[in-house]
Amino acid sequence: AGSPGNLAVGAQVTLNCTVTTSAANVPTFSNTAAADSNETAPVTSNTVSVSVNPAGPTGISGTVTETGTGTPIGGALLAFLRTSNFSIAGGAVANGSGDYSATLPAGTYYVYRVDPTGRHQAGFHGPPTTVNVTPGAMVDTDPTMASTRGSIGGTVTEEGTGTPVSGAWALALDGASGRPETVATANASGQFSIDDLPAGNHLVVYLDPSGAHAAEYHLNAPDTARATAVAVAGAATTTANGTPAAQTPVGSGASITGTVTETGTDAALSDVAVIALRATDYRFASATITNGAGGYSLDVAPGSYKLVFLDRSGRHHMEWFDNQPYTGLAAAASVSAPGTASAVLDRNDGTMAGRVTDDPAGTPIDGAWVVALSPNGNIVGGAVTDAGGEYSIAGLLAGAYRATFVDPTGGRAQEYWNNATTFGGANPITIAGGAVTTIDAGLRLP
Repeated sequence: AGSPGNLAVGAQVTLNCTVTTSAANVPTFSNTAAADSNETAPVTSNTVSVSVNPAGPTGISGTVTETGTGTPIGGALLAFLRTSNFSIAGGAVANGSGDYSATLPAGTYYVYRVDPTGRHQAGFHGPPTTVNVTPGAMVDTDPTMASTRGSIGGTVTEEGTGTPVSGAWALALDGASGRPETVATANASGQFSIDDLPAGNHLVVYLDPSGAHAAEYHLNAPDTARATAVAVAGAATTTANGTPAAQTPVGSGASITGTVTETGTDAALSDVAVIALRATDYRFASATITNGAGGYSLDVAPGSYKLVFLDRSGRHHMEWFDNQPYTGLAAAASVSAPGTASAVLDRNDGTMAGRVTDDPAGTPIDGAWVVALSPNGNIVGGAVTDAGGEYSIAGLLAGAYRATFVDPTGGRAQEYWNNATTFGGANPITIAGGAVTTIDAGLRLP
């Protein structure tokens, strides 16, 4: 509305009017214009109608991928923090394709991303990068995450001749504790790759299951004390070739047979490496893999042997016969060939599970994040609560952990178990192999 003032004879004036639509104007807004003067009766225009669409969502969306490879990171957790005070305004969980979407009020945000499996480095997107969200728009933001996993690859060849050792095993051990991790088998050209290893130092042992080559560590070391560690970096492959020396097999003609099962469940364990060392001098004799029924058979010369059982999936503790830990070779019982020796392996991983509720109402919190942390604060596992507030984090190696709980949408304060505000004040959580440890939490508004 407005007044053009006095008009001269034959003069013309244009007045522009602006109207801001609202949800009440969807789907059509109609308007007319009216003019009046001292000399004329009021005049009304024809009706003009325009379409009004609902306002689009406001927030941030995009895809989370691995740095360098572009591989989508399904299950990634994204927290959107207000730049003014770093408080959480909302959150999202990436789907299997790495895509996510979060509705947020207009404003400026930082994006913090977490891979609950611990296989990618958690942290802010960018240095951090400020994301400006305007009303009615979804801002595309595509965070990347650096891998915390790498590989050890190489070729196993015979010392002196360079002949590939087809079917050789490359066994990775944790560089700090010496704990066995996993085994890779070389192809016909002697090439192997030990994948999905955490960044850090590892030891590598080369074994020929036929017994035609001596067992040795990387760079021809005869034992752990003199072994050279192999450094693994995230998203990289470290080359570590093996050159075991040829040896005369200890012989054959006598069998050691048995079955490998799981403690508690009696389930047959397939793909377990069974390794025999001669009891007199610990010389490597032979090795094999359990079949689908957990059975195995070693063809060795008559005599006494020390046997070790290693689950190549990494889900059970390695043990020496009979029920000795991986450090217990000296206490291991000898097995006579021909003879039998069965093993029952303990699970080396457990589960943390529980329920997250509102404090003090006790109602379940849907969509809360639960993150398991190692003693040095690294993320090792995580889950999102369901509609009943329930969560479960499986596959945690037996040991001590801490846990943190985050409500990405309800405004409740983040806390560490049990009711601590900092990691340092958190109580340790003991995870036992093959067991479920219940950890509940109640989150309250600030």
